Amino acid sequence: IVFLRGALQGSNLITPDVQEDSLTGTKRALRIGLGVDGPFPKQRSDYFGVAVAWGEPSFERARNAFVAEAFYRLQLADATQLSGSLQVIRSSTFFDEVLVFGVRLRIEF
Repeated sequence: IVFLRGALQGSNLITPDVQEDSLTGTKRALRIGLGVDGPFPKQRSDYFGVAVAWGEPSFERARNAFVAEAFYRLQLADATQLSGSLQVIRSSTFFDEVLVFGVRLRIEF
């Protein structure tokens, strides 16, 4: 199964006089992702996903932000999953580029 998801934020994406989102401080944002269930024949319960996001902040001196993420979820047993992820965050206001690695172990009882 292939899953594609996208989102657009902003009341008017063409003109620059867009009202900011009071919760996020973002004028415009675009997010799109793709997930594949069972990416390999022998790992049909695994899951792979990639996503990218762009955001234009509402603050005058802030720079646009770009985020890319890739992850893989390995199904170890019926109730146990191990996930690894890598995020690249670029051009935010506070730093130039950051790599974020993540690991998660999920055990259901």
